[in-house]
Amino acid sequence: MGYSRAVKVKNLVFVSGTTGYDYSTMTISDYLLDQTEQCLNNIIEALSKPCDLGRCCQGTLYTVKGRR
Repeated sequence: MGYSRAVKVKNLVFVSGTTGYDYSTMTISDYLLDQTEQCLNNIIEALSKPCDLGRCCQGTLYTVKGRR
């Protein structure tokens, strides 16, 4: 079974399972702010392929307190 971060259904695009992992460096920062920024960049990257970001009308972002 495959995994896709962004799935297009008719005129909607759903994105899930996105983290703050930086795929260009294959690392994840220890800092929450850096992870949040990278997570949003990853979402933008996933959405820019199937749709026009200027037409994005709603977004919901959940953060979960992790354990170390």
